[in-house]
Amino acid sequence: MGTRADYAYGNSEYLKAEKLAGKSTRVIISDVEDVEFEKGLKPVLSFEGKEKKLPLNTTNFDTLATISPRTEDWIGHAIILRGEKVLFKGKMVDSIRAEGNETGRRDPALEASAMTCSVCGAEPCINRSFCRTCRDADKRRTRSKHKDERLNDARPTPQATIEAVMHAVHARGVAALKEPAIAARLERCDAAAQAEIEQRIASLRKD
Repeated sequence: MGTRADYAYGNSEYLKAEKLAGKSTRVIISDVEDVEFEKGLKPVLSFEGKEKKLPLNTTNFDTLATISPRTEDWIGHAIILRGEKVLFKGKMVDSIRAEGNETGRRDPALEASAMTCSVCGAEPCINRSFCRTCRDADKRRTRSKHKDERLNDARPTPQATIEAVMHAVHARGVAALKEPAIAARLERCDAAAQAEIEQRIASLRKD
């Protein structure tokens, strides 16, 4: 027993339609995971620099399917999330509509100006190809973990993850290790990868 503050009201990891009512926001898809809900399996989108996720209804799925029929191909694409009123069971309710660009394809110019890169920390990203490779490696590792935790733990940390950490250290110093994105990568590193990173940072300090 307790007060309202003691309970998990308002702590959902998912976007709430009422929060976007009458608004729109531009986001970049960073991951797509399959989540089992009461009414079945749905794809759930994560976004770069955002904490909240978005489960897709059939309308939004069909919209994003113009990018590709395969959900893994959506990663890296910029989309618009728009709060709209829709008719549901005879009433007007808040909803979230996902909109892609007109062709449903990646727009490099828009991506470059979207937001601070989660890998290199620059705005816009200063090395899109390298950073995308690092993000892809992180996504593959995350998906493997979801499928088989024990098998994933036995695999070595991808070299791209190590290089992403070191790239940040080279660019912004050891303070970069405290940044959320870099700290998350360090947590996913195995003992050998952490030892390599520590050794390389120590060498930088000597130089």
